[in-house]
Amino acid sequence: MITYKTNWGEELERRKLHGISTLPDPLPHPDNIIVDYRRNTVSIRGPMDKREQDDLDLWLTRKKDNEAELLYLKSTIKDQQNSPYLSHCELEIAHKKHILEIIDAALSLRASLNCIETRLSQLNLKTPGYLANPPFMTPIRRAKWIAR
Repeated sequence: MITYKTNWGEELERRKLHGISTLPDPLPHPDNIIVDYRRNTVSIRGPMDKREQDDLDLWLTRKKDNEAELLYLKSTIKDQQNSPYLSHCELEIAHKKHILEIIDAALSLRASLNCIETRLSQLNLKTPGYLANPPFMTPIRRAKWIAR
């Protein structure tokens, strides 16, 4: 795995140097391969193959869509015309927040913060605010998550 990481790292540098941007990145991406020499372990904090990449893309898209719906619902309860539906909107907001927590947990298991941010930019999705300060994590858990 170390040889794979090194060889692909050199190949990606060569591509960058020569302006080659049409070729797909390898899976797993060498930046997502974490080598811990002290523990003599290797972990992969990103998609291993195309199927996992598609899965990650699906979670990121669902995250973006649910965040947009949550913003819409929050703006809806501010409108006085919607006061008869206030309790329903509040239930929907609570439900959307719960869904977003589940998606956050799924994303944290699938990829590192760097991997998620890179993939969001490749998909042209706006980086959601949860990446800056995930609400479902304490500062200690967030630090451990980023260190992965």
